[in-house]
Amino acid sequence: MPNEPMTAGILVVDDEEADLHAHAKALRDGGFEVFTAGGYFDALEVLDRAETIIDVLVAGIVLKLGNGFALARIARLHRSGLKTIHVTGFDDVPTAEADGPVLRKPVSAADLIAAVRAAIAERASAGDD
Repeated sequence: MPNEPMTAGILVVDDEEADLHAHAKALRDGGFEVFTAGGYFDALEVLDRAETIIDVLVAGIVLKLGNGFALARIARLHRSGLKTIHVTGFDDVPTAEADGPVLRKPVSAADLIAAVRAAIAERASAGDD
């Protein structure tokens, strides 16, 4: 089943363009529908689109004009049951606020896909459709 695509919408948010594109490509190659945002406010715009289905938020912790933890809190107000995966390249960022796994950059495609699959499975088992 690991190679079978899962239908799910993923919002990837990172203000580092190379990481944003690498994560989005890995997830698209993994069979997911991917939306991207280059920062905090761009992500809020995507979340405001009623027609956009988003099951998992993959967000950098340190973002220009905001942070991934605050974004996750607001995202859950827009999208009930949304699961979050945080990504960071900093070793000294406090992660106590994380409401999901924290992946350290550089993140391999396999690790990112595995984390997203686990978040989707957790959401499904909780009954948050």
